[in-house]
Amino acid sequence: MLSRQLLRAAPRAAFSRRMATLADSPLDKKVAQNNQEKGNFINYKKMSENLSIVRQRLNRPLTYAEKILYSHLDDPHGQEIERGVSYLKLRPDRVACQDATAQMAILQFMSAGMPSVANPTTVHCDHLIEAQVGGAKDLARAVDINKEVYDFLSTSCAKYNIGFWKPGSGIIHQILLENYAFPGGLLIGTDSHTPNAGGLGMCAIGVGGADAVDVMANLPWELKAPKVIGVKLTGQLSGWASPKGCTCLSIPIETQVYPTSPLSTPKVFNMEGAPSQTGLRREHHLVITIQRQVHPPASEVLNGHGAASVFFTPTSPSKLSPTTTPSTTLTGSLQTSVNNGRRSRCNGRRRAPGVDLSYNVVIAELLSTLSLVFAPGLFEVLQASTSPTVAFFKTLPTIARGEHKWAIYLLVLEKVGHRPKVYIGSGTNSSNSVASRLSQYHATSTTLPFYVRRALEDGFTIEYKVLLCSAPIPSWGMVPTSRALFLALEATFTFVLWTLNSKTEYGYGLTAMCRWGRESLEYDGLCSHNPLGESPPGEFNLTPEELEATVAELSGRRNTAVVRSRVKAKKKDPELYKERANTNRKNFTTSNPAAVKAIDKRCKDKAKELKTHYCEICDESFTKKAKLTKHLAGPLHATRLAKYCTPCSHLFGKPAELLRHQKTKAHAANVSRLQELSSQSDPEAVEEKRHYCLMCDHAFNDNPSLELHLAGPLHAVQANKYCTVCAKPFARPAALLKHQSSKAHIAMVGYLEMSSENSFEGSFGASSGSS
Repeated sequence: MLSRQLLRAAPRAAFSRRMATLADSPLDKKVAQNNQEKGNFINYKKMSENLSIVRQRLNRPLTYAEKILYSHLDDPHGQEIERGVSYLKLRPDRVACQDATAQMAILQFMSAGMPSVANPTTVHCDHLIEAQVGGAKDLARAVDINKEVYDFLSTSCAKYNIGFWKPGSGIIHQILLENYAFPGGLLIGTDSHTPNAGGLGMCAIGVGGADAVDVMANLPWELKAPKVIGVKLTGQLSGWASPKGCTCLSIPIETQVYPTSPLSTPKVFNMEGAPSQTGLRREHHLVITIQRQVHPPASEVLNGHGAASVFFTPTSPSKLSPTTTPSTTLTGSLQTSVNNGRRSRCNGRRRAPGVDLSYNVVIAELLSTLSLVFAPGLFEVLQASTSPTVAFFKTLPTIARGEHKWAIYLLVLEKVGHRPKVYIGSGTNSSNSVASRLSQYHATSTTLPFYVRRALEDGFTIEYKVLLCSAPIPSWGMVPTSRALFLALEATFTFVLWTLNSKTEYGYGLTAMCRWGRESLEYDGLCSHNPLGESPPGEFNLTPEELEATVAELSGRRNTAVVRSRVKAKKKDPELYKERANTNRKNFTTSNPAAVKAIDKRCKDKAKELKTHYCEICDESFTKKAKLTKHLAGPLHATRLAKYCTPCSHLFGKPAELLRHQKTKAHAANVSRLQELSSQSDPEAVEEKRHYCLMCDHAFNDNPSLELHLAGPLHAVQANKYCTVCAKPFARPAALLKHQSSKAHIAMVGYLEMSSENSFEGSFGASSGSS
């Protein structure tokens, strides 16, 4: 019995270094790739031979991904192999295409003149099916609309020995995983979800249609030799976290690089848009990753040194410069602030993570890059056993006139009979100094933080605006990384100078950072927010369309907020709102004449395009009806009117030319046509009295036709025979003159005059009584 077991184990020992397979059979045994195709086998023997050659050449351990790639080399003996530098020529096992990209790939393959594809290939019809109503109806609609495409794909696949998955058979990445994936295989597919097939140990890579055609035509596929990144995961999964989630989180941390950052370790940054390339400034910035894990107490992080170790290392506190801090002194503090502040939420809003700043080496390198200057005496006060005082804050420096810098600032708000309040913030506008932010702190500003605004409404006033630390405005390449550092600095000073209470079951763990407690402070804090979690998440790999949509969304949010604030201010005090609006409009017009001129031109062009408040004679549009009325009464319009023929809609150079034109047959014909049109009455309009001429008892479809009729000769003739007082037409002008001398007409005139006088007295008396 024992001898039989040893005999069974002997063949296994001989192949102890081979690649893992589905069975313990010899490598030269034919194993079908799948159950759908005949004649396609997994060539583990060739893979193992290539891998042995590469191992002998490199003489170093290989990762699993490298084993798969190198085992598919076209020339393992002569291929240059250098991570991140050389381009590998590979022979994939399979090719997969979706219906949208397969059309051009097959058309290009036809030009090769080959009777069939060189490598196993499949086409999956899933991308042209639009999800609108339901599965059955959407599928039927797609089959009907794309019938020509599907017919071409099915017939060409049958001709060139390509597997065809018809519409409704399933989505490509799931079909690949369930039918074609096998350990150690190399598959390329023209779909972004191709790596889904890697779930069974296959290396599945998404490519373009041109790469797929090369492999179909028996040409090697080129791929740059991948670099290797080691990822160490600590702790344990909790909640909704999954292994795939950890992978997705590690990808942007390790691969997203800001294009112009001078840092040697910029890979931890992931930003929402590159300002140096897109021109986006205020809305696109870095935020801090919020991780779901329980952090140790701050006392353990700081090795029990309390407030003294917030800005100093325990071994060398005397090496600190009086104005600047070495890069290593703030690292522990910022690390603690990030770790313990991640669970803070402002007004209950939860934000998705965008950037991870939880690496000591990154924080240290950021601090060494910027020329940070701290307030004199700040570190000595933070080392003391007693809490800082408001008197000390009042001695801190302020922003000087003309200085352009970013800074962490502190506001001191005071009110007689009440404890002072302190607020800490940061000014990191991409192009403006912190002075532009501090200038917004006044009682009438609409951009104040919530707690500062509430304090001002309660009667507090901002007495002092001082700086805790500052740095010159960084270059565009350093804006995202520098803003991340300032956000962490703001949080650090917030946590140190105002010890926050725990708000979650985990707690901030910040009380151990300070030697003093909140009860010993002589001021109250307005720092109940966490700057590390209040910005939108970032994404670096945005397409131009996505970037434009993001800008539009942010612009819409900003415009909505502005409209809401204006409506609220107008409702609260209409007179004050009107006065401020006029003042702001006047200031803007005075300080930005070029912008005002551009806006006016843009509005005029839009009005001319839409023909709103339009003067046909002068071919000009106006943004308001009042401007059109003013233009019609102006000299320019009068000058052109003297040279304009209304029936013919033509402007002449001189009035004399107009007089000569009015004697022509063409002019007479146009006048006759307009008279005929003006004499036509719309029965429905007459009944509803729409656009109605009372003298002629005619109605028209629109107001321009009525105005044309009132200016025409037919109306003029009828006006000479119509009594407007009695609203009665006559046959001849002589009859109208005879009527005007009658008693009935005179009595009607007297009645109307008496009615108008009574109406005037009644209205005057009513207004007097009310006043």
